[in-house]
Amino acid sequence: MFKIEQKISKSLGRAGVLITPHGEVQTPSFVAVGTKATVKSLSPEQVKEAGSQIVLANTYHLYLEPGEKIVKEAGGLGKFMNWQGPTMTDSGGFQAFSLGVAYGSKLSKFIGNESPKQEEIDEAYREERDKKAKITEDGVEFKSIIDGSKHFFTPEKSMQIQSDLGADIIFAFDECTSPHAPKEYLKEALARTHRWAERCLIEYRKNHPTPTLPEGEGAQRGTFGYHTTDSVTWKNLQQRVLEMREKPTPAENMLWQHLRKNSTKYHFRRQHIVGNFIVDFVCLEKSLVIEVDGDIHDYQKEEDKSRTEFLNKLGFYILRFKNEEVVENILKVLEGIKVGLKALPFGEGLGGVSSQALFGIVQGGRYEDLRKESAKVIGEMDFDGFGIGGSFVKEDMATAVKWVSGILPTDKPRHLLGVGEPVDIIFGVENGCDTFDCVAATRMARNGTLYTKRGKININNAKYKNIFEPIEEGCKCYTCKNYTCCYLSHLFRSKEMLAATLASIHNLYFINSLVAEMRESILNENFFDFKENFLRDYKV
Repeated sequence: MFKIEQKISKSLGRAGVLITPHGEVQTPSFVAVGTKATVKSLSPEQVKEAGSQIVLANTYHLYLEPGEKIVKEAGGLGKFMNWQGPTMTDSGGFQAFSLGVAYGSKLSKFIGNESPKQEEIDEAYREERDKKAKITEDGVEFKSIIDGSKHFFTPEKSMQIQSDLGADIIFAFDECTSPHAPKEYLKEALARTHRWAERCLIEYRKNHPTPTLPEGEGAQRGTFGYHTTDSVTWKNLQQRVLEMREKPTPAENMLWQHLRKNSTKYHFRRQHIVGNFIVDFVCLEKSLVIEVDGDIHDYQKEEDKSRTEFLNKLGFYILRFKNEEVVENILKVLEGIKVGLKALPFGEGLGGVSSQALFGIVQGGRYEDLRKESAKVIGEMDFDGFGIGGSFVKEDMATAVKWVSGILPTDKPRHLLGVGEPVDIIFGVENGCDTFDCVAATRMARNGTLYTKRGKININNAKYKNIFEPIEEGCKCYTCKNYTCCYLSHLFRSKEMLAATLASIHNLYFINSLVAEMRESILNENFFDFKENFLRDYKV
């Protein structure tokens, strides 16, 4: 599921590839936030053109409207919103707690230094909690922001909703405490979060059983061949897999060059182990296996028959093509594959919700001992990856992330929840985070605040009325290639809808370009030069 390509010297950071049934995500990566299955003011095509590889939707909001069953009936989150790529959903916990429990209008992801004295905060928190909180060992009760109706989220309920939503990566349900909660309560909440994490795993396994294969126990999550072979077989066959990838037949290579470019609009893996077989190509999302056969298959029909029966029992459908068919008429072969994909329902066999990855969440607030305790407890559970949640003192965010990353397993991905400012991403990457999500890029854009390499600007300021240049020279986003500051300023002043679209395109492109450049610097082993140059010019 996650492959590390290069590590940052003397640091916890790395560049890698996150593999999902709907495609690969090159990390570090910024996850575009589409709260209600839409990135506000942008079409999926515009999000993709802005460089986004993956989007996140919110479980709380989709549960309330239109309802998770509607999304499931539509074919899952990706199909529902017409997003051709990987998806995430959060657990719904943050909104259930922050909106339903009403932690206060002035609370945010970061705790500022201008916060009032801790004693005053603790007392105000206790009063607010006594009045509003509906938290029990079972879960949290909250009121809908739509109609005021009462609802109750439990770890099991969150898993069930996220299973129906069908995203590639889902998150465990955790207690999201107020950033100003006193330490005595944080300890209590942290223990509850750890118990809830165990309940999430139990419920998750009900909906995502490991297939029973002749070889015995299924592979550990996060390994190549996840859910399709056992660990012993995988170790025995992995060298053969690599050899086959390095020396494909001309027909296999020709077909792979088309499949890897998503010409079918579905993600395929090559030389993938299923049971004790290595299949040529597989689309896990649709449970479709493609075999490219040479002449030897004319003499092993019984073997091929038993292989096909085995794959069929696991829910896979098999398409077979001869070498000469692929070489002589690749377009006809691709058309046949597309027809097969279209005929297969979403989520059958091993390729639907059974391919979801579950991330556990580390909490602990602003306290080092609690953060480290949570990282140890959650890190030892059988999650596919990890989210780092809760609030931070902004100036100490990098240190807090380092506390956690230094304890969590190194071979699994780490996601920093709700953090997406340029400087924060740089320090997050340096300290071991692979992916990030935040509404700030598009939310600020809709209000006229735009990112540049010199820092943020407010396009509503009067000086931009007469600047006949793009937001940033050299920026290759659609907005900068086609429009000037004065035009965008005019749109905002006129309250035109196009203003939000053009500004959001630019900000999303800026963040995606930033993480892409960071990735390149890691691969080229000059991350610290990149960091120094960026921070020198970027004014916060």
